[in-house]
Parts: sequence; structure tokens; C-alpha cells
Amino acid sequence: MSIRRPNSAYKRTVRCRHCGQRGHNKASCSVLKNKIEKLRTEDPNNWHVQSYDAKKAKRARKGKDRTCSYCDNSGHNRATCKDLKEHLSITKGKNSIFRAAIYKRFQALGIGVGTIISSERHTQRIEPENYEGGTFRIPQVITQICWENINFWNRTYAWFDNDAPYCLKPLTKIDVAWVHEGGWPWDHALLKLILDESSASQFKDGSHYRYSDRFTYFCEVESPVTTNAPPTDWLIGSGRAIKELYKKRKSWNGAL
Repeated sequence: MSIRRPNSAYKRTVRCRHCGQRGHNKASCSVLKNKIEKLRTEDPNNWHVQSYDAKKAKRARKGKDRTCSYCDNSGHNRATCKDLKEHLSITKGKNSIFRAAIYKRFQALGIGVGTIISSERHTQRIEPENYEGGTFRIPQVITQICWENINFWNRTYAWFDNDAPYCLKPLTKIDVAWVHEGGWPWDHALLKLILDESSASQFKDGSHYRYSDRFTYFCEVESPVTTNAPPTDWLIGSGRAIKELYKKRKSWNGAL
């Protein structure tokens, strides 16, 4: 099974066809704009000036006719939608609070690359041929923290859909090509963050219908380490996950 991993550091950036600099296109190039304004003072009828003004007017007309795919209003697109920016800001704020709390629990529990955990999800028979005999847990080592998967709307705790909080490999076979998905640590403070209030209380007092199988879904920390520092901007709640969340979302859904 594949686990969603962070993208590489490479990020495509637009390059201006006029000045060759990155970060903007020809339409918004300040070098070209200054050049045109200088020509305008010298010769208002210069064809470069007229061509520049005509293209600018055409873009303005197209802007008035376009409809935003987020709020369905005209005059702007999704990239400049004020409602979308406001909703993104609200979601980032909530995510920032959630991630900070999760990171604090990770530090308290010693969750990081190199942490050894165990659970009933990964076991082996004591006697390989004895199907009626006992089993033992296979220790797993955390090989990667999947930071982008840690978001307040991702409250899965049973089986993950490529969005587990970290990747695991058997401690004795860390050179294998495949990876396991790791359940959240069994920690009451952390359960309150990822579960609804009722489920968290039931797990705590032992009344939840899955309580007897809790270590099939959750894990125990056997050997803690110092928690890795998260990526830049992770603690402010931003990242690829939010962009994916709002990719097809509409304004009438409201901010998550």
C-alpha cells in the first residue's frame, strides 16, 4: 500500500517572456510597463504603446465577463476571489491550532523518525505452523512523518486511505521496499484532538465498542525519540493539503 508522501522541494514558477525574471508574466511586468510609459511621453502614437494599451483593455474586458468557479459571481476568478481567501484564512487558523496541539503531543510522546512502536495490527505467530497458538507484536520503526496528512479534518483512526500520520517499516526489515501505515498513539490527550468528544470519552472510560480491540487501531510507543521539527510554515496551518481541500469546494459549503 502506498502512503501519500510530501512533494519534492521543486515548485514551478512562471517566467516573464519580456525581462526573463521569475515570479511574474509579461502582462504584469514592471520593466515593460516602465518602458511603455517612457515611450508614451515621447510618442503617444507609438505602435508599441497602442499595442500594449489594446492588450490591457482586452484583458480588462475579459475580466468583467469571467465568472468565479468558487462563489459564482462575475468580475473575477477563483485566484482572486475574496470569499475564497477569507475561507482559506479561517481554515488555516483552525489547522494551525490543531497542528500545534498534535506537535505538542508528539513531543511529549517522543514521536519522530526512529521511534519504535507496536500494535496488534502488526503481529506474527509464535510458532509459524501453529494457527491456534499465540502471537507477538512485530516492532515497527517510524521512517517518515507525513506532515501534510496531519490536518484537523483528517480524523481517521481506524484504517487510513493513504493519509496516515507516519510511515512504518518492521524494525528487523527496514530495507524492504514497502511501508506500513501507522495508527495514532494511544494517548488520551491526543484522542481528544482526533476524535469527536463522545468517542474520545468512551475510549477513555472503556465503554467504546472498539475498546477491547483498541491496540488494533492505536499503537503504543516502545522507544521514543526527539520529535523532528516540522516543515517551514506547517505550524501556521498552510500547505498542499488545504489547496487540495478547496480545489473543488464551493463558497456555499462555507469555510471548513
